Amino acid sequence: MSFFPSQELKTVLSSAQLLTLNSAPVILVPGRSGCLIEIQSLYFRYIYGSTPFNPGSSDAIAVYFGPAVSSNPVSVLSLRAKGFVDQTVDTSMWNSPSWGGNGNRNVPFALSSYIGTGISINQWDAIGSFPTGTDWTLGNGSLAVFVKYSYVEVS
Repeated sequence: MSFFPSQELKTVLSSAQLLTLNSAPVILVPGRSGCLIEIQSLYFRYIYGSTPFNPGSSDAIAVYFGPAVSSNPVSVLSLRAKGFVDQTVDTSMWNSPSWGGNGNRNVPFALSSYIGTGISINQWDAIGSFPTGTDWTLGNGSLAVFVKYSYVEVS
């Protein structure tokens, strides 16, 4: 197993992307053949526009590994959207990610299903099964996502 050097990226999601984040997830880190992705840190900065977003009370923003389907058990984190992207000021949040079944690092998952896949972000209703939910209808801010990561060669 070998690690590639750490990399950093910044992705700024526009208000149009945030409004459709449930129906159109965004790839943050592209997959690489024969590799898994190790995330070392995540930082989120919500940049307020003139209208806050309108997340439901149980809406979450999820960063996950592999496809956005209900059978995917591998989520690195879910942030509560309420109290974050519905603010009238800029807000930020750090996260110390850990891979595992639905964010639980003690749940194993089938490695072969995730080799070569990327990391994406979406919005979902955390009461339902991943990735249920509906797109938001209000808001014009943006969300900057900073990721520090490495590719880990596993095959």
